[in-house]
Amino acid sequence: SEYAKYCKNRDADMKNMMVTMMSLQEELNLQKRHVDLTKETLLDKKQHLFVCDDFSDSDKGLVDSLLQSLVYNRVLMSPIDSIYCTKFARLLHDLAVPGFSLVAFYHRFFEYFLPLVFSVTECEAAFIGYAIDDVLTVIQRWQQSLSLFQLEALRGGAARGSDEGSMVVYNGFIEALAEKLIIVPSTSSSSNQHFLLFKDIAKV
Repeated sequence: SEYAKYCKNRDADMKNMMVTMMSLQEELNLQKRHVDLTKETLLDKKQHLFVCDDFSDSDKGLVDSLLQSLVYNRVLMSPIDSIYCTKFARLLHDLAVPGFSLVAFYHRFFEYFLPLVFSVTECEAAFIGYAIDDVLTVIQRWQQSLSLFQLEALRGGAARGSDEGSMVVYNGFIEALAEKLIIVPSTSSSSNQHFLLFKDIAKV
């Protein structure tokens, strides 16, 4: 009967759906194990990821090398690759990798990528936009709270434990960004998007 045929097809669809769900769950578990293993490997080798004689004076040079050799090419590949770059930078910071400064990375990031917005294809500019928005999501929180800046940005930094030192780094970072752009959060409560007003756009 038609009903029996319908039930058979429904059961077959349900079985296929369950198989698909199990396959996706297995793939998710494999990805989680891979991510955990990668983090463990980075944590074990973090002391030797970057070789510098004096980390305190090497932030800029190290960040420039990362941006030029790794981040620049990957950001222009796709939205996923673009966001991967910014999140990987935060991972290096969270792991307290010696020689890497997230504050220096963000500062140089804008110096590198803001000019590129006006000199690449429309698709590539959109990819850069994904990375910029992800960075601005973090920076906006830092702008609103010195204590949050101390907790997140200066974790393991040279200024930790010193409120005066933290304030100097904080003010310097905010002022440096203010020279380049004004961050205007979206008025939509359901959106994390930002609008940028570029300063001295002809000079960018």
